[in-house]
Amino acid sequence: MLQLAVAGIPYFRISDMEIRRKGYKVILLVTLEELKKAHPDTDYYFIMGADSFFRLRHGMNRRSLWQIVSYWRL
Repeated sequence: MLQLAVAGIPYFRISDMEIRRKGYKVILLVTLEELKKAHPDTDYYFIMGADSFFRLRHGMNRRSLWQIVSYWRL
């Protein structure tokens, strides 16, 4: 479904890094940190439903998320 949504938009990329990751659960902050480390000059835009945003783990360092992502849309 995601591939259909971004088809024909050259500046969107789909990553399967979370599917390939082994050894620990998928953690949003870890994924974003890995992306930023691999591509430091890339601006990241994060789209998330408000319902999901409010369900983010309370212990997560949300301030770190704000520093990694250039633009949020809920």
